[in-house]
Amino acid sequence: MGHIGGNAYVVKTYEHCAYVGVGAELVVLDVTNPGSPILAGSLLLLDLIWVNASNYPYAYIADYQAGLVIVDIANPMSMYIVSATPGATWSFCVAVYGNYIYMGSSSQDILIFDVYNPEQPMDLGYLPFSGQDIEIYEAYAYIANGGDGLYPKPG
Repeated sequence: MGHIGGNAYVVKTYEHCAYVGVGAELVVLDVTNPGSPILAGSLLLLDLIWVNASNYPYAYIADYQAGLVIVDIANPMSMYIVSATPGATWSFCVAVYGNYIYMGSSSQDILIFDVYNPEQPMDLGYLPFSGQDIEIYEAYAYIANGGDGLYPKPG
């Protein structure tokens, strides 16, 4: 496999699979042999996606226009949408910490969801910070915010 078409904005790995956001498509590659990845499955969503697949068997996706989309990825050949929760327009990054999702949006806020029940995520509010990327480590949200730089905030 030389190239997967479309704009790829993110790749996350779990065990022997790579989960790639390619335009509006979630693509799963079997990378057991890294020199020859094999297409294991794909799922078309609404718009550009950013993925975090760290809480297997779910991928938590910031869909640019649709908000938070949770996909069951247990079987890459038959992935399906578990739930879709509208967020602010233009959701573009997502981080997972336990049962909590932090999602960057164009509203200049970091939206927070409880996904204990992935079929019915609960909107818990927001952090009043803009973020282009988020990483959670030991209860702190590290937020990359373009020209404003990087700052840690309690999660």
